[in-house]
Amino acid sequence: MDLAEIKRRNLRRYAREKYGLECNDRGYCLCPFHDERNPSFQIHLFNRVWRFTDWHLDKDDPDFSGTIIDLVARLENISIPEAIDRLKEEVFNQLQEEFRRKRQARRRG
Repeated sequence: MDLAEIKRRNLRRYAREKYGLECNDRGYCLCPFHDERNPSFQIHLFNRVWRFTDWHLDKDDPDFSGTIIDLVARLENISIPEAIDRLKEEVFNQLQEEFRRKRQARRRG
């Protein structure tokens, strides 16, 4: 699985399941990097690549926006290559689990 495929998967769901980031319909959620009451952190699809933006932190850190790879690296405090490896492994495991469930459903049905 290449980087483009990892970025195109439903990573809003991944952010919710892995980090508890509950996004509303417009992709806004509470920022995992600071305490807030109103969602300022947005996960959205732009040019077929998932990006995240924190509108509060962007004022002080304009390079804060990035792909899901950047988000994982920042949340886990790991390097970009380590974040890529982690995402590849986790997405691969999800795909294997989906395949197993589909195979079991076919055997039952």
